[in-house]
Amino acid sequence: MDGQHLSHMFYITNEVNKLAVHRMRSIGLDDLVITHGFILEMLYRNEGKMAMKDLALGISRTKSTVTQLVEKLMKYDLVRKERCELDRRYHYIHLTEKGYAYKDELVTIITELSGQLYANLTSEALKQCGDTLDTMNRNLKEK
Repeated sequence: MDGQHLSHMFYITNEVNKLAVHRMRSIGLDDLVITHGFILEMLYRNEGKMAMKDLALGISRTKSTVTQLVEKLMKYDLVRKERCELDRRYHYIHLTEKGYAYKDELVTIITELSGQLYANLTSEALKQCGDTLDTMNRNLKEK
């Protein structure tokens, strides 16, 4: 296999991010990328509160990367960070009122982008694609 598949994956990733950034700007979320949207979407699905380490696992990023992403979300007053009272080593990320205010629009953006990306794929093809991506992810983590 040559680099064509890898090039294709990078192209798709860049295109999805460009579309997401454009849509997020249209609702007033300037200077954010799709990964910020994924963090917010995870918080929406988890009652507005998650441990930093769980966010990192949920979006397949390192804790240090999630820390940087969360700091930018904090800058825009979309989330706040709080230390766990039982174990001060852990931090919880909470949605703010402003963060909740974007819920419907962000969920719509992610749903529409997913629909556009997955259009014309059967559920079997989509499952196979997901399995392949999971395998690739594990391969990278083994190195």
